[in-house]
Amino acid sequence: MDDRNLDCCRKRLEFPRRSPVAPRHGAAGRRRAVLKFAAIAACSFAFGAGVPESAGAECKIGKVAELPVSIVSNQPLLKGEINGQPIEILINTGLQRSTVWYQEAKRLGLPLSNMGGTTYGVGGGTPTLHTTVKELKIGDSNLGETPLWVAGGKGNQVGQASMSLGEDFWLRFSVEFDFPHNMIRLYLVEGCKPEQLVYWAPNFSLAELERPPKQALRLETIVFLNGVRTSAVLDTGLQTSTVSTAAAARANVHTDSPGVVPSAPITGFGRAAVPTWIAKFDTFALGDEQIKNTKLSIGDIYGKSTVILTGTHIDLPVENAGMAIGADFFMSHRVFVPAGELYFVFTYVGGPVFRSLHDSAAPPATAVPNAAAQPETSPK
Repeated sequence: MDDRNLDCCRKRLEFPRRSPVAPRHGAAGRRRAVLKFAAIAACSFAFGAGVPESAGAECKIGKVAELPVSIVSNQPLLKGEINGQPIEILINTGLQRSTVWYQEAKRLGLPLSNMGGTTYGVGGGTPTLHTTVKELKIGDSNLGETPLWVAGGKGNQVGQASMSLGEDFWLRFSVEFDFPHNMIRLYLVEGCKPEQLVYWAPNFSLAELERPPKQALRLETIVFLNGVRTSAVLDTGLQTSTVSTAAAARANVHTDSPGVVPSAPITGFGRAAVPTWIAKFDTFALGDEQIKNTKLSIGDIYGKSTVILTGTHIDLPVENAGMAIGADFFMSHRVFVPAGELYFVFTYVGGPVFRSLHDSAAPPATAVPNAAAQPETSPK
C-alpha cells in the first residue's frame, strides 16, 4: 500500500471515543498507532464485508477488521507479534491500559523504564513500568511502534498470554465480541440505532453503560443480583464472572451462608491469591435478560484500583465495581459495543451463562459449567 492510499483511508477513519478521556503517558503515540492500524485494516479488509455498508437511511457500518479468537481455559486470545517474535494476546476489556507482563517483557528483551507509580489489579499492586515496542502486530495488521505498560508476573488470569490488549485500544472502535464463533470484529459506525447493529438476530437485549469516572478506562454497567442494584464491569480478561463479597452481602448472600462452598483462588497482577467461593443467586438481571437460580463466583478481585496522571506520581482512586462480568458471559453471548454510545446490545447464543471453578483443589485453569441456567428475555 502506498502513502496515498493510506492517507485516503485515514480521511475515512475519524472515529469517536466511548467517553471523554484525558491524555496520559504515551497517548499521542498510541493514537497514531491505532489510526495506522485502522487505516491499514480498512484497506486490507473489504469495507463493510459481511455487513451492509448502510443498514438504514442514516446508518453507516464499515468493518475495519475481523480477528480470529481462540478460547483457552475461558481466556480469549489473539495471535500477534512483538518485534517479530510470536505472542498470544489476551483480549482484556477490564484492563485500562494495554500491558505486557514483566516476565514476558524480559524474555522478549524489551527496554523498561519506571513510571513511578503502582498498577493495582487482582491480587494487589505492582510497580508500573513502561516500554515501547518497535513493532506490534495483531493478526495480520501492524501497529508499528507502540508504547505499552509493563506489570508484574504471570498469574491464573494471565495464563499463556504475553500481553493484554486493554480498553485503551478497544474503546476506539465499535466492537462485536463474537466469542461463540471464535471471532472479534472492529467497525466504524455512524448514525445507527441499536436494532440496526444486531444484524445476526431479529431480537436482542440492551443494557446501558454508566459514564466511567473521570480519567478511567472501563466499560461499566448495572446488574441486579437478587433484585439488588450493583455496578458491574465488562471484563473479558477474567475467566469467570465474579461478585465482590460486599455486593453479594447486599444481595443477602454471604461466604458462610448455607450451600456456599470454597473455590479455587484467583491471581492476577499482584502476588496475593484472592480467595473465592461459589454461591447460588436466585436471580441475575442485565438489561432485560434475567437468569434464575444461577451459581456465581464470589471474591474481592478489585481490592484497589488507581490511575496515574501524566507527568505526576499521583495515584487517583477508582471506585470499585460490585461485579466483574467475565469471559464466561461472552462465551454464551454475542455482544456489540458501539463507540461513543452509553449502551451495548447482546444476544444469548447458548450454553451455560456462567462457569465456575468447581472446588479449591482443582487447578485454576480447570473450569466446569454450572447448572445450565437459561436466560429469560423480553423480545424487541
